[in-house]
Amino acid sequence: MATLLNELRDLFRDGATFVADKADEMAKIGKLRFDILAAQRNIDKLFGELGSRTYELVATQAKPNIFKDEEVQKTIDELKKLEKSLESKREEIENVKQEKAKAPKEEAKSKEDKESDDDVEEVDVEEVKK
Repeated sequence: MATLLNELRDLFRDGATFVADKADEMAKIGKLRFDILAAQRNIDKLFGELGSRTYELVATQAKPNIFKDEEVQKTIDELKKLEKSLESKREEIENVKQEKAKAPKEEAKSKEDKESDDDVEEVDVEEVKK
């Protein structure tokens, strides 16, 4: 009876640990996805500004040199930074997923090692005395 209770306790503990780990993983991924969404909104805004500035230059100058315009260069630089940030966030999501995928395998191996240590047979002291 005691071993059954111990097994149930261990089962519930393992389940609670799994749920907590999964919640942690989902929270990290959720935050990263939110960051990605915010960066994408900024990119959209900057593309709008870039298009607006380009139109302004073309409409007001006979031969505009768009690439020499300071505002255009500044906007392009900001876009490049945001695109790098997006890629970095996507890689972080993959890393979180991979870390969490590795963890159960490593945990199962350590649990097997522990169980092999626990395979010691219980002996009734009274029987040994006889």
